Amino acid sequence: MNLTVDVGSDVTDFAPNALSSSVTHFVSIDNTPPDFEILTVNPGVGSEGTLVEISFDTPSLLSGDPNVTVNGHPATLVTKGNLVYTYQYTVLATDPAGFATIAISGADPAGNIGTLNNNSLLEIVDSEETLPGVPVAAWPAAAMLLALGIRVVRRRR
Repeated sequence: MNLTVDVGSDVTDFAPNALSSSVTHFVSIDNTPPDFEILTVNPGVGSEGTLVEISFDTPSLLSGDPNVTVNGHPATLVTKGNLVYTYQYTVLATDPAGFATIAISGADPAGNIGTLNNNSLLEIVDSEETLPGVPVAAWPAAAMLLALGIRVVRRRR
């Protein structure tokens, strides 16, 4: 929105001298918050100790670096350039299993605050599970059954 105010000779100062010239001021009002779009979360599945990289962009200039959290824990800014930001987060033991909440917030120079919350790009699994639903403790038994199955098939031939 632009606002133009013309001041003419009907305006006086404290003396009361009439102002003889016209003054025009333009005012721009920006009340649109910045947008954020997550480009990548890599890897998309992690357990305790996994280093996750979160990249996103914004079409707006920001007044500072955005705030990024995963499940309420801060992520660390790694790179920024051309309105693209990359943060890293190490999955903690206190992160619950399931989809993590990635929250991004930042302000533009006008003070408008934009936010983005995502609950579908990073899945936290228990450190005992490298594949969802397959505990590491079950691998020796599975390997033994596989080996026995191979021997049985070879003896039948």
